[in-house]
Amino acid sequence: MAETIEVLDVNYVASGNEDRYLGGDIFIAENIVDIEMLKQENLNGLIPEYTDIMEYK
Repeated sequence: MAETIEVLDVNYVASGNEDRYLGGDIFIAENIVDIEMLKQENLNGLIPEYTDIMEYK
């Protein structure tokens, strides 16, 4: 999991280097409830280009 987050950090520029920003955002949640809350509170009708729910065991 840590390797995945590191790759996301490098490719989606969590470090704040906007010169390299490729667009898009990643949201990693512990459960589906967190995702539903994000949709209602922050996305306000935005349609995601791609959504995937993965389970980490």
